[in-house]
Amino acid sequence: DVVAPFGAKAVSAVPVVTSPAAIASAVRAATGRPVNRLPIRPQAAVVTDR
Repeated sequence: DVVAPFGAKAVSAVPVVTSPAAIASAVRAATGRPVNRLPIRPQAAVVTDR
């Protein structure tokens, strides 16, 4: 494991997890309902006209 000066690591060493946020944003855009919890359950993504 190579480490740069001051203990810095390459940018690729940073964990990047943007998929859940992107999916939640897409569900909100499609349904108009905010997503406040993960995992997104199918019941939360269903649009009903009531």
